[in-house]
Formats: sequence, C-alpha cells, structure tokens
Amino acid sequence: MKKLKIVSFFLVFMCCSVVVFAVKAREISPWMEDIDESGRSSYLIPKGAKRKVVGSQVIIEPPSEYVARRLYEIEEYLQRRFKTIEGRQEKFQKELEELKRSIGRLEKDNRFSQDLEALKGAVEEFSEFKRIMETPTVLPKEELVEEPDEFGEMAEDLEVMAEEEESR
Repeated sequence: MKKLKIVSFFLVFMCCSVVVFAVKAREISPWMEDIDESGRSSYLIPKGAKRKVVGSQVIIEPPSEYVARRLYEIEEYLQRRFKTIEGRQEKFQKELEELKRSIGRLEKDNRFSQDLEALKGAVEEFSEFKRIMETPTVLPKEELVEEPDEFGEMAEDLEVMAEEEESR
C-alpha cells in the first residue's frame, strides 16, 4: 500500500511537471516571434511585423499592410540583387571576349602550334613508355639472363676469362 502511494505521487508529480514544461517550452515557427511587451503576457506575431505599445495595449500592423510591406522589401532586394548579377555577367562577358581574342592570336602564332605539336609528341612518347613499363614481361627460363656482378661482368664472361688465364 505504501509503495502504491509513492508510485502514484511520483506519477502525479511527473505529469504536472510535463504540463508545466510544455507550456513554457512552446514551439515557435521560424517565421514567427514571441514578444513579451507587458511582462504579464506574451504575443506570437510574424517576424518583422511593426508593433507599437500605447499604454498597456500592443498594436500590431494589420496582416494586409504586413504582407504588402514584406513584398515590397523582397522586390527591392531582388532588384538590387539582379543589378549586381547583371553587372557581374557583363564583366564576365567582356573577359570571355578578351580570352577568345587571345586564343585567336595564339592560334595564329606559329610557334605556339609547333610547341603544341612537340608537346603532343612528348606526351605520346611518355604514354608509350608508361605502357611498356606497366606491362609485365615474363621471360621463359631458358631466356633468363643472370644479373651482372658489381663490376658489370656476367658470370659467363668470368668463366671465359678464367679459362683464358688457365690456358696461359
């Protein structure tokens, strides 16, 4: 019986605390704001809405004025943004035209074409060399050649030289 009283007290306490915290931790949408002008009550209004406090009254602008003002502000912002974008686009267009002219001059320059051909040849040689180096080569056992010793002589050469010395 005593345990039942303790458990019921604990459950009632938990329920009451959940309700109190739920009231305090009210979820507010990102486009709304909670204002507390009077200290006694709070108001949930759209963000950026104009408000005026007269005595104990909080006067908030009507929704039609709020929407019209916000649309005007957005339009002004977008016009400034578009002008900036258009200015940058014109700048990039001029730079692109200059690059096209520079490429045209370089194509006319004969040295550039010669250097380009030499570079292409070098790249082809390098790619062929790389392909050869990456391909594994396996020689049959009878074609395997011993490595030269530290003096650069092969074992067969040493045998021939030894035979020549014995014959002397």
